[in-house]
Amino acid sequence: MLATGSITTISGTKGKQFGKDIYTSLIKFRDLDKFLAVFPQVQRKVDRRRVNLLAGYVLKGLEEGNMSFLTSITATCRGDIFYNDTKQVIAIDTSSQLSINDGQHRFEGVRKAISEIKKEIRKTKAGESKEQLKEKMNLLEEMTLPIVIFANISESEEMQLFHDLNNLAKTPSKSVNLRFNQSNLYIRLAKEVSQENEFLSTYGVDMENDKLSDKNQNFALLNTISNSISYLLLGKNKQDDSFLTSDNYQAQKGNVNSMLDNLFTYLPSDITNRKKYLLGRASTLQGICKFIYDAKNKMELSDDLIYKVIEDTEWRHDEVWLNYGGSWDKNNEGITFSGSAAAISSVYKMLMENLEKIN
Repeated sequence: MLATGSITTISGTKGKQFGKDIYTSLIKFRDLDKFLAVFPQVQRKVDRRRVNLLAGYVLKGLEEGNMSFLTSITATCRGDIFYNDTKQVIAIDTSSQLSINDGQHRFEGVRKAISEIKKEIRKTKAGESKEQLKEKMNLLEEMTLPIVIFANISESEEMQLFHDLNNLAKTPSKSVNLRFNQSNLYIRLAKEVSQENEFLSTYGVDMENDKLSDKNQNFALLNTISNSISYLLLGKNKQDDSFLTSDNYQAQKGNVNSMLDNLFTYLPSDITNRKKYLLGRASTLQGICKFIYDAKNKMELSDDLIYKVIEDTEWRHDEVWLNYGGSWDKNNEGITFSGSAAAISSVYKMLMENLEKIN
């Protein structure tokens, strides 16, 4: 950006959309505060938790080899804005403000990330560490965000712009989000195992939907496989970045494949029949994987015993599940539970009690 008196210029392009002037450009992270502002009248209340998550995402993106992307911010110009077509330069009066219509959390996240590094620099004594932080700070401040600017629109039109930006786009399903996430090792493992494991590739893993309908012949959702792998590796549905790393990824992938091979060998071959079995439900598989983790790692039981328990358990819709928190649905066609957590707990309890009987 070049300041020239009361005008600041940035390179960019100009066009029109439904009779409105529209400009596109790039703004460095260090300059975001100079122009962009959030006006409560045309924005939702900022979600501080989301800001913290985005700040962490930005800082993580500074690490070598990390995949991070921030999409464009959409704003409206409250003040004077001009365009020089010959030089392809946007000129903005320095008293003007760019009101954010879409991207306030990205804006706040970048600001917080910069603030966090500044704090670290202030706290760090002179030396190599401080110089590294300064280099990181410079790298971050020199990064740019694409920006789309609408000009000459009223506050009511700003409100409509916010509405349209946030409501016309369809939110992708959780499975689709997972499918395209390339930076999370647990999700990457779930995708690869879903495609490469002989049983899962045969039974089918749906990578598009958030729910399996009766007509859907797939065994599980990608989200279910991801959660189940967390239970297999950690005993809980909460990922631990220090456990699964690039260095041990292939070894853990082999470990997961081996456990799934064992599991599906001892389960009925027609488990995709959800009207017959509870096995096609997300909570059932997760409860089984939690049991496998505890039996192997906390109780140090043999695989033969662990999978014998799983094989002998009643997985059909049967009244035995009434003793474990289950109930018949309204049409008396299947067993249901009060929620996913309750179902996982019920499956786990059933397996543990069956273990006691055998053992």
